Amino acid sequence: MDDSMPKYMNSPETMVYNKGKHLYALNFAKNTGEKRLIVVEGYMDVISLHQSGIINTVASLGTALTDSQGGILKKYAEEVVISYDADSAGQAATIRGLDLLNKMGCNVKVLTVPDGKDPDEYVRRNGADGFGKLADKALTLIEYKIKILRKEIDTSETEGKISFLNKVAVIISKLENNVEREMYIKKFADEYGISKEAMYAEVLKKLSTRGNTATRPAANYDTLIKHSADTDSIDDKKLIHEERFILSLLCVDNSAYKKIKDKLDANSFSHEENRRIANIILERLGDNKEIVPAELLSIVGNEYSGEFARILNEECHCDDNIKVILGKIRNMEIIRSEMRQKEILGLLKSGNNLPEGDVEKLKQELKDITLFIKK
Repeated sequence: MDDSMPKYMNSPETMVYNKGKHLYALNFAKNTGEKRLIVVEGYMDVISLHQSGIINTVASLGTALTDSQGGILKKYAEEVVISYDADSAGQAATIRGLDLLNKMGCNVKVLTVPDGKDPDEYVRRNGADGFGKLADKALTLIEYKIKILRKEIDTSETEGKISFLNKVAVIISKLENNVEREMYIKKFADEYGISKEAMYAEVLKKLSTRGNTATRPAANYDTLIKHSADTDSIDDKKLIHEERFILSLLCVDNSAYKKIKDKLDANSFSHEENRRIANIILERLGDNKEIVPAELLSIVGNEYSGEFARILNEECHCDDNIKVILGKIRNMEIIRSEMRQKEILGLLKSGNNLPEGDVEKLKQELKDITLFIKK
């Protein structure tokens, strides 16, 4: 009670009480009916906030959140807001806690108290309303990590900006939700004056280097295109690849659509899944609406996302996108012609008791196809 130090001491843990398995003041906080729980560091922060009427507050009693505490938070709260002290230890602990809760599937945010104050100090000076406003403006996991990056890296020079955006790409690549990933790609591309396509390409690179199975490079056509709609022929697989390349490149460069729209529609795609994707992409572009690679991966779904991700990451870096797409459209025509050529030769060779008129028609079609391919 006097001025001697330390101010207070934590008693050792016992069989009765293990602080890593509990949250201080949960017995009060869980009964408030609030969907949000605020996690602070120590007893005194909780007591001060409760005195001010902010009862939906608990303490982790230290800077390291445990799995047990994370499970309790997930059970009792739809949103978890961490408000640790603003010192370096508190900052590092906040990130650890965020990552832990995020992996457990919690909707987690960070309340940053201005001027380096702790929650106890702030609520005494600004009252419950002031603290409540801070909680409403709490940052998401990504926003908090990037806020810290901004403090660490000087983005006034080009070199610093590149370093910052590379590290942002690493953070965004760890997001599992494609829609959320795309939202942040757009946000930071606009904020720093770079194209969304360039930002997305950088994120995709980070995904690949993480060894993500969805973006692991395929060795060849046979492994790249393993889901043929009709046959397992090499020609069919090549055709599917050309179709997917065109769809990918159109999402990288939306402006190319205006130059090739008269030569391409959904019926130009042979593979059923490619045709479905083409319908969505071409309709969007036809309505003058944007579509970015992240949306393509969302549209595609898990079964084919790895193949499209590999094409986006490894192949969609062309000097002249329009010329390349037109070349791919021509390739598709040639592959289809070659496939039909082989089919006709097979029919003629087998005989199959074809009527004389049909034989002549097939021979004429074969001649026309051969001339087309040569041309």
